[in-house]
Amino acid sequence: MVTPSPVASSPMAAGPASSRRTVAVILGVAGLVAMTIGAASFLAPEAFHEMSGTTGSLNETRANGGGLLGAGTLIFLGAIRRPATAHAAVLGAVLYLGYALGRLLSATLDPAPNAGLVTAMVAELALGVACVFAYRRAT
Repeated sequence: MVTPSPVASSPMAAGPASSRRTVAVILGVAGLVAMTIGAASFLAPEAFHEMSGTTGSLNETRANGGGLLGAGTLIFLGAIRRPATAHAAVLGAVLYLGYALGRLLSATLDPAPNAGLVTAMVAELALGVACVFAYRRAT
């Protein structure tokens, strides 16, 4: 028995154009919001943190932790669910290489990071490159 692929059997594959447009709008808005917030914290971290105040810093830390928890869960699912492997590898590559790039920019523009943050940057770079390798193997 042939099992249809998840992509071919998804509502997006055979759905009407209006369904595709709705999904595109939702993903477009969600992507632009994430990119705007990410760019603000990446390019102007002082101003970004000033807006949120002292307790806002805790809020931002927990929000980032929640995002990482969700992304990590999806990446892990790629290890145990074959249909999710390529998407999980892309997510892992973008996540870890993005963190490494942010730390590299910070190391260039801000006071020198401590040894633990340098170690984190190296680990993130290694995991990001490994996820690129995993994507190439999965496709």
